[in-house]
Amino acid sequence: MFSKKARPLNHWIILQPVLIFLALIIAIFVSFNQLSHRFLITESQDALQSKIDVLNKEYVGEVSDYQNQTLFQAEYLIINEKKTVVYSSTTKDKSIYDENSSPLLQTYLKKYGKNSYFSESYKSNHALKELSHAQFLRVNQKTYAIKIQKMTGLLSSGTIKQSSENSKTYYVLYSLNVTSLSRLITTINDMFIVLSLVFIMFALIFIAIKTRQVSKRFSILEESILSDDLSDYDNFKSYGVKEFDRINESVYHLKMENQQQSKAKELFYQNISHELRTPLMSIQGYAEGIMEGIFDDNTFAARIINEESQKMSNLIDAILMVSKVHDMDDSRFGDKIGLKTVFKEIDLAFSPYFIKKEIRFTYDNSSKIRFIKGNKEFFTQAISNIVKNALRYAKHEISFSVFEENNKLVISLTNDGELISEEDEKSIFDRFYKGENGEFGIGLSLTQEIIRKHNGQIRLERLPKTSFQIYLPK
Repeated sequence: MFSKKARPLNHWIILQPVLIFLALIIAIFVSFNQLSHRFLITESQDALQSKIDVLNKEYVGEVSDYQNQTLFQAEYLIINEKKTVVYSSTTKDKSIYDENSSPLLQTYLKKYGKNSYFSESYKSNHALKELSHAQFLRVNQKTYAIKIQKMTGLLSSGTIKQSSENSKTYYVLYSLNVTSLSRLITTINDMFIVLSLVFIMFALIFIAIKTRQVSKRFSILEESILSDDLSDYDNFKSYGVKEFDRINESVYHLKMENQQQSKAKELFYQNISHELRTPLMSIQGYAEGIMEGIFDDNTFAARIINEESQKMSNLIDAILMVSKVHDMDDSRFGDKIGLKTVFKEIDLAFSPYFIKKEIRFTYDNSSKIRFIKGNKEFFTQAISNIVKNALRYAKHEISFSVFEENNKLVISLTNDGELISEEDEKSIFDRFYKGENGEFGIGLSLTQEIIRKHNGQIRLERLPKTSFQIYLPK
């Protein structure tokens, strides 16, 4: 079932990068504005403070060695208690520093009113008192940083001197034109916003094109997955994208495996049908013969029916075992299996056959390993299948040997019968492949599956004797 909350691919490819980029732009924009504002305040404070220090030294009669080391040059107005400008340090900008109407002073008074430095709340008996932080005013399309200092003394030559006689109270309004820097910061911000928008637009176009290409490739991949034609395998190779090539190759191998499994399943059912049909036809034939009274002695017919029924029973048991092994969880393969115990159980089970054919079943363990981990039922079944197969060909002996080789535990089951042909050797583990004297062609295939479940391998060695070698991890 598809999730109702699932979103299309272009949502994740376009929306998420754009949101991340917007967040990054906002973070850069905010950081730049904070830094530029801090720089503006710092430079303004330093320039204004430099001018304040000069006037403070002249106030106490010291000679000032002032050298401007800031980016800006501060100016000042001296204002009396009637809020009238009595001195201006510059005549360059009469529109701002005019002694008669001073727009700078009027703007300040208008903006702050009762909260201005000239209000009663700021008055004190100190001879020197200044507004501790610079304030910014917008006057006639220009931006100024200002500070105000209160001084008591005599006005002389554009400065205030400390005096105990005829002293008056004055206010010094220090100002600094920061319009150029403020405009520069604003211009940079505007350019940054415009460039960001342009970049986002081109990024969206680029991402949209790439998203369409990726969506197209996914559509081709979907068609390839849904198609049963393996010729679609090369559809992605021309794009030159490693990830799609890997997906395409994986899909190809998966389809190949599914196709092989489908063929194997179809062949399995065909073989099962054939193996069941043969004994059923034999049973049906002899049963009809008994019913029609064809046989003088029904004992022979009954024996054939019994043998064919037993074959059917054995075949069904083998098929059920194959299904059981295939579906068995790995957690069921943790039993402690004694190798000598397995040998004894098989020796006991096949003892009548060994006696009948005069076959010796021997055990030899040159390894220090006496136990392995696995599923005892399945492992015993696997060894039994090999012994059962060996009984058809052995002349005098079947040996069960255990030894170590290349850091592996090897179990060798060898018989002294005729050598298996090269043709049989190639298909000996194929399901339903029956060699000479074979029964169903399931036993050795089942054995291979069981050994794989035990993380091992099984091989057939034809020379010098027919030997099935089982390799297990130590």
